Amino acid sequence: MKTNDATGRLGAGQIGLAIEPGRPGTGVRFRDVQVFTSALASLGVNLEPTNPLSSLLADPTSGTMLPEILDEKVLSVVIECIVGEGEVSGILEKLKEIEDSIPTVFTVSLAMRTDPAPADLIFHTARRFNWPIRRNGKVNVGLGYPSIETSPG
Repeated sequence: MKTNDATGRLGAGQIGLAIEPGRPGTGVRFRDVQVFTSALASLGVNLEPTNPLSSLLADPTSGTMLPEILDEKVLSVVIECIVGEGEVSGILEKLKEIEDSIPTVFTVSLAMRTDPAPADLIFHTARRFNWPIRRNGKVNVGLGYPSIETSPG
């Protein structure tokens, strides 16, 4: 999501979802990361294949992590996927369901291209679940050259 201006993986009408368990500042065990990855898998959501976390899955279809890493603790991990606009509501509902079973904090980020849709589209869904909303943006200041065509669509 954070490099979409160069990679172009997040297309128009798609939502980038990032869940960061243990953040800010407390860390997380992979056993607890597995709660998130299994919950997403139960909804048919696939993790971003270029995200390093994907290589630590024993079974991507169930979201289970490699058993030998379950007790390992990391300070930062990002669970990242690209979903359709219609999937966001179900994912946020599932996160609310598992929220109390996770012994750490977590943040959820939703990203979308604002061409052609207005950014408020995803905020309406988040508000339905009483998620606190902080509008942040990422702007490419032109220090690099995008590797993709930057026109809408």
